[in-house]
Amino acid sequence: MKQAGKRLSSFLLCMLLLTFTGCNGTEGSFYPMTNGYAVCRVSNLDVPLIYNKNWKDEVNEVWSGRTVILDYYVKGFCFNDAFVAVYGIYAKDCKTTEEELETSPVIYYLINTLTHEKYGPFNEEENLNTMCDKLKTGKFCDWIIVDPNCPLRPNT
Repeated sequence: MKQAGKRLSSFLLCMLLLTFTGCNGTEGSFYPMTNGYAVCRVSNLDVPLIYNKNWKDEVNEVWSGRTVILDYYVKGFCFNDAFVAVYGIYAKDCKTTEEELETSPVIYYLINTLTHEKYGPFNEEENLNTMCDKLKTGKFCDWIIVDPNCPLRPNT
């Protein structure tokens, strides 16, 4: 009888942990960056880079009046005070399976968030780095990888 009680307690503890740390409700989540830019999860196959000059901090303000900069499945991004770098695949190229999504070739872009100039596409990260050197972009944060099963949220 004690064994069954321990199993039930362990099961309930696991369910509680999954409830509070699980990655559910991913649609509509966003990751704010700099100067009104954000990566937003529309669905598991639609994660565009958007811009909203009036954006503050609320989800409804992000979506209202937004401009889609890259209609893209963003797989990773990094940024600093003046630039955003992203890599991913075009949304129209997204496949229905995670395996196909993982194996599709990625394209890199660099966006100046002050002038809204877009550089790319680049087929390799090395070409993106060359453009960053040419524009003297400065240091970026580490690449933030988009988990297809979790909401986007900054580390605060």
